[in-house]
Amino acid sequence: MNERTKFDILVSVLIPSRGRINLLNKTIESLLNNASNKEWIELMIRLDFDDIESLDRIKEIKVRPQDKVIIGHRYRGYKDHYIFLNELAAVSSGKWLFTWNDDTYMVSKDWDIEIEKFNGRFVVLKPQHNMYTLSGFNGNPIYPREWYNTVGHVSMNAHSDNWIHDIATKIGIQIDVPITIFNDAAHWGGTVNDQTYKEGSIHAYDHNDYYGEEKTKMRDHDFDLLKPLSGK
Repeated sequence: MNERTKFDILVSVLIPSRGRINLLNKTIESLLNNASNKEWIELMIRLDFDDIESLDRIKEIKVRPQDKVIIGHRYRGYKDHYIFLNELAAVSSGKWLFTWNDDTYMVSKDWDIEIEKFNGRFVVLKPQHNMYTLSGFNGNPIYPREWYNTVGHVSMNAHSDNWIHDIATKIGIQIDVPITIFNDAAHWGGTVNDQTYKEGSIHAYDHNDYYGEEKTKMRDHDFDLLKPLSGK
């Protein structure tokens, strides 16, 4: 294991959140309490201008010097979820980016050590999760900074995890890692069924957009840019 200075950030965890300060606090605790070294972790939190409750209560979150809270437009909510991730990635510092949800919890101890093992390799890491109906799907991908630096975004559609999963699988760089997470979303059999979940259920992801000609061309372009980095 490499020696690190206090603020030598290993991984930036990208967490868009809305109306869920209690859940956000719990998910952050799960990430930090299970890390080998909390100082390696940079928490990137994205809130909406019109989320008054979260803005009023954000001081309840123990934001450290290396963490960042970004406040911006809501846009179309879940349909523009990728914009929030792109905003967070643009100002993050970690060698790795970790797409996260405010209703997801880290289960594995020393999860950051598992990521560090892959430093210097252009691969996408796939944690283990409780989304049994999609056991082969990477619901919370962990990807190197070079991914963002090369294509200029995390993804260009609300299905950001699909975007990364599909490209990584096509290139052949996705690797299962022994990092276990739990997603508490109601559509995966969890208990979170609040207003934010309901809004997402009604106005969420546009499959026609994801598989449409424009976004398919964008993914193919990302693939063409990223494949050479894999050495394949």
